[in-house]
Amino acid sequence: PAMAGLALVYVMQTVSMLQWAVRVSIEAENNMTGVERLLHYCDIPNEAPARAPLVTPPPAVADQWNEQLSLTMEPHHPHTHAAPGAGAIEPPASWPSEGCVRFDGVWLRYRPELEYALRGLSFTVRAGEKIGICGRTGAGKSSILQALFRMVELSEGSITVDGIDVRWVGLHHLRSRLSVIPQDPILFSGSLRQNLDPFNERSDEELWETLRRVHLAKEVKALPGQLNAILSEKGENLSLGQRQLLCVGRALLRHAKVVMLDEATAAVDTDTDQVLQATIRENFKDATTVTIAHRLETILHCDRILLLDKGAVVEYDDPVALLDDPTSSFRQLVNQMGTSDVSALKDMAMAMRVASGSSADTPRCQVVTEAGKAS
Repeated sequence: PAMAGLALVYVMQTVSMLQWAVRVSIEAENNMTGVERLLHYCDIPNEAPARAPLVTPPPAVADQWNEQLSLTMEPHHPHTHAAPGAGAIEPPASWPSEGCVRFDGVWLRYRPELEYALRGLSFTVRAGEKIGICGRTGAGKSSILQALFRMVELSEGSITVDGIDVRWVGLHHLRSRLSVIPQDPILFSGSLRQNLDPFNERSDEELWETLRRVHLAKEVKALPGQLNAILSEKGENLSLGQRQLLCVGRALLRHAKVVMLDEATAAVDTDTDQVLQATIRENFKDATTVTIAHRLETILHCDRILLLDKGAVVEYDDPVALLDDPTSSFRQLVNQMGTSDVSALKDMAMAMRVASGSSADTPRCQVVTEAGKAS
C-alpha cells in the first residue's frame, strides 16, 4: 500500500508537469509565429527609391526638367535635384497635364517562378479618353493598375504618361500625380477630414465643395462635428455607398489627370452603383479614366473597351462596334455571361454616348524623345 500511495503521488506530479510542458510549448509556438512574421517582412524586396528614378532619363530631358524646377522653386526651397545631365528627381509640376497613357510591349510577372500576368501588352489611352477593361478572372485586368503605379516592376517594355516613361519618375511623384479608386473603400480610424484630405492640403471650402460634388454634403452636415466627425476603423459607421463616395471625393481633391477605377462599384447594389457611376462620370469628365469592370454595364459609357485574355489584348474598340460584330469576342463574352441581352446593351451604350456627348476626336499621345522634345 505504501508503494501504491507513493506511485499515485508521483503520477499526480507527472500530470502537472505535462500540463506545464504543453503550456510552455504553446507559448513558444506563438512567439515563433511572431518571429516568422518579422523574418517574412525582412525578406520582402524593397521598392524602388521614393524620389529617385529607377532609370535615369536622357540627359536632354533631365536638363529640361531641372531648368523648369529652378524656375518654379522658391528661394531656399529644401529640394534636391540632379546635376545637369545626371537625371532629374522630380518631373515638372504640371505633369501629367493631358493624361495620355501608353503601354508598349509590357511583360510583367509577380515572381520569377510564376507565369507572366501581362504578355507583350500594347495599347494607348488618349488624353481625356474613357477606357473600360474587361476579361475573365486572371486575364490581367488588375495587373495593368499594378504596372502603372509600379507596384510591380516590368520585366520588359515601357509605360509612358504624357510621353514620360514612369521609370524616369520616383515612386513618390508618380503615385502622387495619379489617382486610384479601389474596389474596397479604404478608410482609417480618425476624423472625416483626415480621411478626405490626409495631408491637410485643402481648405474647408474645398472640402465642402468636394462633398457637395459627390452628394455627401447633406449627410456630413448631419454628423456631430461635421468635418471633424470621427470615423471608426474602416469607416464602419458609414454605409458602403457613402464610404465609396468618400473615396471618390478623396480622388477628386487630387485633381489628377489619370484616374484608375479598380472595380470601384463591384461591391455595392445596383441603385448605389448607378449613383456612383453618375458621380464618377460627372466629376472626372476632363480626366483620363481607366475602369476595370466587374459588370459589363458599368463600362458601356466608355469611348473604347479593352478586352484581355491571359495578359494579352484580344480586342480594343468602341463598345457599339464590338456589340455590332457577331464575331467579336466581347459580344461572345456578353452572350456567355447571359446577364443582359446584346441589343439592350447596345441601346444602353448608344444612349450613354448621346448623354455624355463623347467623341472619337481626342488628341493623340505625345512621345518625349531623348532630345527632350515631344513628337
